[in-house]
Amino acid sequence: MALTLFTSLPSVNSMNWKLEKPRHPLPRTFHKTRINLESTACSASLKKSHEESQRRSANYQPTTWSSDFLQSLKNDYADNIIYKDKGMELEEEVRCMINSGDMEMITILEMIDDIQRLGLGHRFEKDIKRKLDRISSSEQSSFEAEKSLHATALCFRLLRQHGYEVSQGTI
Repeated sequence: MALTLFTSLPSVNSMNWKLEKPRHPLPRTFHKTRINLESTACSASLKKSHEESQRRSANYQPTTWSSDFLQSLKNDYADNIIYKDKGMELEEEVRCMINSGDMEMITILEMIDDIQRLGLGHRFEKDIKRKLDRISSSEQSSFEAEKSLHATALCFRLLRQHGYEVSQGTI
């Protein structure tokens, strides 16, 4: 709608512009010095452009990915028990890493951030919440986070993303 309205308006390039002197010049005023004031007027006329504006088209070819073709694709690995078992084993290993107490806080925070960036945060939601509960309630968070700006910023962002009320001065 707005595009048709815009194209129906005359363009500035299709107007003919002329500068003319006005028919009635401004009155001259005389003081100690003589000042001559003249003005010019500008008039515009519309001429219709001979060029019809046509809608540009990229002439895209239809897609070869039809619905039937997409349904015919199959994944041989989806039902394989070996891959499911390996996935469960790796998931349990990551869960143990999150819950371990011997890792530094910055390492755990970076791992939580990486898990979320990979889109796997929903699989470890309870473990992440438990670890962030410990970090937010412990005194070590403020002590260890002061070591680097990166650790402080990461701790602040993760706690805020998970709904913890953390003030800027706390960390």
